[in-house]
Amino acid sequence: KRADQSLITMGISGSGKTYCTRQLQKYLATVAASPSSPVTLNKLESAQMLLEAFGHAITRLNKNATRVTRLLSLHFDYSGLLVSASVQSSLLEKVRVVHRSAG
Repeated sequence: KRADQSLITMGISGSGKTYCTRQLQKYLATVAASPSSPVTLNKLESAQMLLEAFGHAITRLNKNATRVTRLLSLHFDYSGLLVSASVQSSLLEKVRVVHRSAG
């Protein structure tokens, strides 16, 4: 029986969560690749790079710390081929939220 599955990367700052996720995404996109799929490894890596450009910062513990939470969903057909993907991103640090002053 097929069922939805989830992987959650957890750890302290600098423990390699982003790297691990990137390698997992690369593996799944390569193994489940379909010539007719609109989702390619190149597209996934490009989206990851764009999100990292806006969501990383230098901290005391890590020169490239991820400051956002991302939910990456990979969708497979019944034969196990990758057919679509989506990313939801959340900026959870209140100090980094910019707001417009009154007036």
